[in-house]
Amino acid sequence: MSAREQRTTIAIGNAEPPTSEHWDPHAALGLADNQIWSLVYDTLVSYDADGRVVGRLARKWFRTAPTRLRVELRPGVVFSDGTPLTARDVRASLERIGDPLSRLVLSGKVVPGLRVEVLGDHLLEIVTPKPFGPIERALAIAAIVPVADAEDPARFAQRPLGSGPFVFAGSDGGVVRLTANPAHWRGAPGVAAVELHYIEDPRERLEALLSGRIDIHTRASSIVLDAIAGDDAFDVTTMGPASQFIYIPQHDGPLRDTRVRRAIAHAIDRRAIAKRILKLGEPAVSALPSSSIGFQPGRSELEYNPAKARELLAEAGHADGLRLSLASANLFAHQLEIDQLVRRSLQEVGIAVDLDVLESGQFRSSFNRYALSFNAIGATSRDPDHLLTFFRPVVAQESMHLDDHKITELIERERQTSGKARLAAVNQAAQYLWENQVMIYVSDDVWYTAVSRRVQGYQRTPLEGEPLLWKATKA
Repeated sequence: MSAREQRTTIAIGNAEPPTSEHWDPHAALGLADNQIWSLVYDTLVSYDADGRVVGRLARKWFRTAPTRLRVELRPGVVFSDGTPLTARDVRASLERIGDPLSRLVLSGKVVPGLRVEVLGDHLLEIVTPKPFGPIERALAIAAIVPVADAEDPARFAQRPLGSGPFVFAGSDGGVVRLTANPAHWRGAPGVAAVELHYIEDPRERLEALLSGRIDIHTRASSIVLDAIAGDDAFDVTTMGPASQFIYIPQHDGPLRDTRVRRAIAHAIDRRAIAKRILKLGEPAVSALPSSSIGFQPGRSELEYNPAKARELLAEAGHADGLRLSLASANLFAHQLEIDQLVRRSLQEVGIAVDLDVLESGQFRSSFNRYALSFNAIGATSRDPDHLLTFFRPVVAQESMHLDDHKITELIERERQTSGKARLAAVNQAAQYLWENQVMIYVSDDVWYTAVSRRVQGYQRTPLEGEPLLWKATKA
């Protein structure tokens, strides 16, 4: 990159590569995927820097009935190839995600059977089979794609085509390059380009920040924060989604037994992980992150208690021990260190662990082949529905071989209510997940982002992506 290009390009350093299939925004799984679609595509609504829902493609929206939301689109919006964006594109996008047979990652976050009535080029009504309380927050993560792409997803492999502030320019050698869309309806963005750099090694990623090779270091660890503490060249923000570090258990083997999962929860010293290794956030006390809307601690602590772990294993028929596989990587800060601690802790209670260290991209695509894997689960906003949808069959079967009809019932209950009744239903679902340790909950996951002060006007929202980056400039 030339000196001039460096001055007009914001470079972001990530610990993971893009993983969505063929650049499909509705199949977005990881951080880089969400960054790309949030910059290349638009949504009907989004969030501002204070976490409030605001209009994006939608100029106005209001409910005409408990199951109907009328939306008026901004006129004059075009995709980056010049094609007008209309209500028909919105219908194709949302009905693709809402298809009850869809196995897209995003489909779990909307209502199966959702349909869209086109009332005009810029007027539509979204219809759900039942009342859906968090519909606006779901629309904030639903990228609007051209009709042709929704009907023929193979087109995503050629290029992601959106109406967002940036245009996909290519991917090579671990770097995804996006260039400014001068025809964007809000005007040209503040920089000519954005680059997403996949830098797996955390030491190399930190050095890239300190040397100026990257301007933004995502998911910064305590090591990064210590390295830039007191340095006026950097700022730090904690705005981000509500997220937790967890171990994902596969429910098609010995971990299908609740007693075994609870034994693992008692065998792991969550406080030691949160305070001595991560040094950021608090140990988990619920199946919801503490920054989630409606958070309440679980009724039982599931304290660190190796003796209780051995007792539960014996009750489950594993008095002589058992053997589990564990996938590790450098996807998250201190991941291997945490995995090694957990491996020792489990061995102390009679669980032998086969630890396999993978490249981050390989980890993303194969973690469900291992009995346990350290990961992060979060709401793509701070609405708990986005987190709970991970447990709907369409996602849970693929990610953790789980099909629990009780969880599905609890999720449907919280989705069909609002206000205090919805929060009560959310916490009933969270309590069930916590008591049964459907996942092994470890600690809060606070999203620290380190930003060079060369970047001016940088703001984040509660989303995983970067929908406000178009406003930023670079000195």
